[in-house]
Amino acid sequence: MVLGNITAEESRSLSSKLAKGLRLEKTLLTLPERAEAALPDGQTLWTLDGSDPEDPNHAVFMRLQLPAGLEDPAPEQGEMLLRLLEKALGAKFFDVLRTQQQLGYIVQMASSIGMRFSYLIAVVQTEFPPDY
Repeated sequence: MVLGNITAEESRSLSSKLAKGLRLEKTLLTLPERAEAALPDGQTLWTLDGSDPEDPNHAVFMRLQLPAGLEDPAPEQGEMLLRLLEKALGAKFFDVLRTQQQLGYIVQMASSIGMRFSYLIAVVQTEFPPDY
């Protein structure tokens, strides 16, 4: 399904490019199982160089994996607590990093609910180096 200002031909072209990019040679009879991996205990740091060495922007993306997802016996309770945590920390996160320190163009805290895990996500885009 495609929504928006797009013709039927453009939709078919987009679908064809997507299937080619995903290397789908035939129609799937069943969808693959959606799975999530448990992140290892502790911290993992990935550093990736940008595609433009002249671009002064940097970004830091933090994902905190929490052991509660939609498969839990009471997923609504875990989701409610996560959303409450996001709201409690998000305003202060933005105020300190964006307003007071003027750290970046994008300063955001969000949350996401997966099947097995929930995630608290923090994003900062800035001209300061990532280890600032």
